[in-house]
Amino acid sequence: NVRSVLDHKRREGQYIASFALYGYRKDPDARGHLVIDPEAAAVVERMFEMARSGIGTHKIAQILNSEGVPSPTAYKQQHGVPYKAAMQGPEPPLWGPATVYQMLRNRTYTGDLVQGRHKKVSYKSKRTVWLPTSQWIVVPGTHEPIIDRETFETVQQMLQGRARSGTGGQVHPLARLVVCGCCGAVMEQTGSGSVRTDGARRRYLRCRTHQRAPERCSNKTCTSLDALQDLVLERIREYAASWFDPQQIELPETDTPARRRVQALKEERRRLQTDVDRRRKAIQELYLDKVSGLIDTETFAQMNAAFLQQVQEAEARIAVLEADLGQQQVREDARAAQMERVTELAKVPVLTRELAVLLVHRVVVSPKAPETGQQAVTIEWNF
Repeated sequence: NVRSVLDHKRREGQYIASFALYGYRKDPDARGHLVIDPEAAAVVERMFEMARSGIGTHKIAQILNSEGVPSPTAYKQQHGVPYKAAMQGPEPPLWGPATVYQMLRNRTYTGDLVQGRHKKVSYKSKRTVWLPTSQWIVVPGTHEPIIDRETFETVQQMLQGRARSGTGGQVHPLARLVVCGCCGAVMEQTGSGSVRTDGARRRYLRCRTHQRAPERCSNKTCTSLDALQDLVLERIREYAASWFDPQQIELPETDTPARRRVQALKEERRRLQTDVDRRRKAIQELYLDKVSGLIDTETFAQMNAAFLQQVQEAEARIAVLEADLGQQQVREDARAAQMERVTELAKVPVLTRELAVLLVHRVVVSPKAPETGQQAVTIEWNF
């Protein structure tokens, strides 16, 4: 049926939608292939950079609208594409936070074709429902990426840990990363009437459980957000200096379980390849023996079939090993890129949202100790 045909095309890596994804256009020379649209792709790159710097989706939409950047719908219409959004009025459609969010979540921008994300309820209905990610059809590397994978993954982490932006549209670097050491609840931001020397209000974090139900959590301490951010940045710099200096990490990494596994895979691949070469040579010698009359045709057929079976099994296993080693290399490359990025980011003068999300799993803040009046702060890393 039609659905099966379309699914087959999707699994073959063919782009089958009526209109190209914003940032791309349909390749006039290859059916079902996407090529980059430089003008729109520049907007996509900028959106990801803004998101990576901690700017929320509402603010990104506001910035694009204030600068007069055409929304995806308006852009299509300006370029003669016969597309009209539902409920569209006389004015050109604007950017909205939902559009920005969906674009930031779209893996197709990394060069992987993602299709089949939703389906119609029935052939009689126009209503569609979103499918779980496990049912999406993803074909890697079908077209040129606009966004590199490291940037995309960083933005995904930031979107998953998104929190409400302040009045400036900027999420503070530690949003949803700081938890109460008593009850484990996320600590929420609050302001005060006092101001800093730069004119900004002083900001604090407090346990939301204590604010709503004091009997359930005794942590009534307000923690200075600015001081906490300075502390986290200082710890990150120490962490980066200790673990991300190339001269210091070479030796500890030479004997990790991951590296030992890679060496074992390579050794198995080498051994299997040697076996394949030996079997192929044996097949050649076997054929010469048959031609020379040293063995009869029946014996040749039996031995040749056995050798070929062994070669096929070994080559199938080699293919599995190659795929596994390829995945290991991708992870190693991603880790190296991340290490380089951390080293670069650790030099910034203030803590950024990107750096916090990249390195910090959570920050646990305990109540002040009665004896000393000091708070214990524990940072749990993503590594």
